[in-house]
Amino acid sequence: MRFTSLMTIAVLLPLADASDELSKPVRIVNQNLPHAAPYLADVSGDGKLDLLVGLYKEDPYTGARVKLFRNIGTKAAPEFGEGEFLQAGSSDAACDEFCCTGFGPQIVDFNGDNIKDLITGSRDCQLYVFAGRRNQTFSAVQTVSYVPHKKTQPRFRYNSRVFAYDWDGDQDLLSAKNASIWLIRNDGDANTPLFAQPQALVSQVRGEPTFKAPVVADWDNDGRHDLLTALSDGSVAWHRNTAATDAEPVPGRPQQLVGSGVPALRRRDDDGTYESPNSPTNDIRLCVADFNSDGRLDLIIGDAWMVHGRSVSRTQDEVERRRALSVEESKLRGQLQAVSNVPQDETEDARQQRELRMRALKLEYAKVWRERNIDSRSSRHGSVWFIQRLAVATD
Repeated sequence: MRFTSLMTIAVLLPLADASDELSKPVRIVNQNLPHAAPYLADVSGDGKLDLLVGLYKEDPYTGARVKLFRNIGTKAAPEFGEGEFLQAGSSDAACDEFCCTGFGPQIVDFNGDNIKDLITGSRDCQLYVFAGRRNQTFSAVQTVSYVPHKKTQPRFRYNSRVFAYDWDGDQDLLSAKNASIWLIRNDGDANTPLFAQPQALVSQVRGEPTFKAPVVADWDNDGRHDLLTALSDGSVAWHRNTAATDAEPVPGRPQQLVGSGVPALRRRDDDGTYESPNSPTNDIRLCVADFNSDGRLDLIIGDAWMVHGRSVSRTQDEVERRRALSVEESKLRGQLQAVSNVPQDETEDARQQRELRMRALKLEYAKVWRERNIDSRSSRHGSVWFIQRLAVATD
């Protein structure tokens, strides 16, 4: 799979129903969204697609979270509001992660109760499941291990991007990490998932772009769901499902849909300024959905880029403020450690009160940490881009 760079991000595709063209990318949210992982779903229950964007962790204490941008436009012309952190239970929906993966949101009926749930992968092969409620909200997280025997599993499936799809009556998982995409079948049921040993579904050879994210969608509209992949050079590939039926995935030879992206590393000038990318970078996440309700699947890409270089000069007052924040952070660390100790014979009411106190301390700790590190040498960024699929008239 040797791809040619297409910086214009516009190609003609030989599809089953028509020759369609992909437009140039358009940024659809004017906010900085570090390690943006987009997903479109009707979260508000009004029949319009809202935008979920998973983010990288802002600090070491609150985890990686997800922002909800409600569609304040129409089905045919989506327009998104200011955004808010999505709630689950009594706090922000968040997952544990590291190594630049972030929250990877997907809305799917994972537990089989006909209500859509919010799920994401995380570190240590844990699937985070936020069960959906009938009032368009989500419950507190429950975790499910998707690798049966951690000690015998290679570490390349830790902290991976996962995607759930019902191939055979329950939610199986695809896991993308480095040179392979793994199919992890669910041999249990909706109430008690039991994931089998991972099987390599698609693999790259040495030197080819590695996998960043898998998506399942019927791209060519032939009734069989295909595999689409985001790759480490910023390109997007489509593997047509060559199986006889939709009961199993048999990915065919990859076809490039989007060329490689621009470099993700940006340099800060001596005066502290830097240039933002004007198209997706080479570190991307992928969503496939009918963005504008025209009957054709589109591509929604989230990217990640980092600014590195000379730190911004600080005034004496700013230096003193950072010192004070460091002292405050040490005090909060001690308080959090004290509250983390579980007393003997702790009652349920006392446990709940202690956990509330821990959560408040973590939020305060995170706030102080972010303020103290706001002008660090490196900073993380990201955007969400829409690539529309345009029908081309045929004679």
